[in-house]
Amino acid sequence: MTDHTEHNEAGAVPTCPGLEETVPMPDQTTTGDHDMRALYTQLAELTGRTVEEAAALTKDDLIDLTARLSFQTLGLQIAHRFEKADGIHLMEEGPQGHAARVTEALERLHGRVPLWPATLQDITADLFGFGRAPVRFVTQNGDEGGHPVRYFLLSELAEPLGITLPKAHAWAEQEQVEALRAQRETDEERGALGWECMNDVIDLGVWLTVDDPEAEPDAGGARWSTAGEWLVSDRRLLALMTWSPWSREFYENARPLMAHAMLHSGLADRLAKVPTYTTVETCDGQTITGPTGDTLGDRIREDAAGMSVEDAARRAMRGLDLGSE
Repeated sequence: MTDHTEHNEAGAVPTCPGLEETVPMPDQTTTGDHDMRALYTQLAELTGRTVEEAAALTKDDLIDLTARLSFQTLGLQIAHRFEKADGIHLMEEGPQGHAARVTEALERLHGRVPLWPATLQDITADLFGFGRAPVRFVTQNGDEGGHPVRYFLLSELAEPLGITLPKAHAWAEQEQVEALRAQRETDEERGALGWECMNDVIDLGVWLTVDDPEAEPDAGGARWSTAGEWLVSDRRLLALMTWSPWSREFYENARPLMAHAMLHSGLADRLAKVPTYTTVETCDGQTITGPTGDTLGDRIREDAAGMSVEDAARRAMRGLDLGSE
């Protein structure tokens, strides 16, 4: 599916497939020698090191350090944003406690999947034409296909997709349960423990109560639900889209592209003998279900027949602005 990522300036290293240009990472400093002592002094103060230790940091050390400092910054940003938001309340601890848990959760993920803060370059991603969301992190290494994985905050995905924060939180909790089940099955099959199924939806430890007009009233008549903040990889955006109020529109947009994908994978051939059914209502109000005469394979081929892969990809990203076929 065509990626539509924007940012405000070109970067340097590393090149990130899936992003239109690149995310900048520290390489060689161009700071003059007379400024280096001040730079190392500042770095030492930030990290609790001596000036000499700061001066001895390697490029890899600086990359790791920049990522870890960004975790602390993001934790504070998240906590203070929710503290100031109308209709949202931090539970139990104040902003500092929530920020600390965000930092810890990101550091745990970083230990398994090294991250780089994309917020240094103001990158946003197109959510299938239904809105845009900031990319918060990209992985320093590629996935199995060699592409860096992008990470988003759940609240920043839910808003443009029209999903309330309590419903988005419920989706994330369900995803976490399914990931745990998949991880256990994978571990049992290979006889060793792993984390690969647990790296797509990460609970950041932010505990919230949210005003929710759809919730049952409590003893005092107030309507509220619990929610939280999560980090979500781009591999789960399709799953989140199915919880959006625009899920039906998205499905109709994406049908030709999905059909091409199923043809390419051979799935259409495997479904060539699976019958399809339809339900009709008779004049006396009864419903009758019967076979259509077509198979799932036939339906898939019909969806793909009238559109090229390129046109299908554009259609899948068109959002609510349907335009003309």
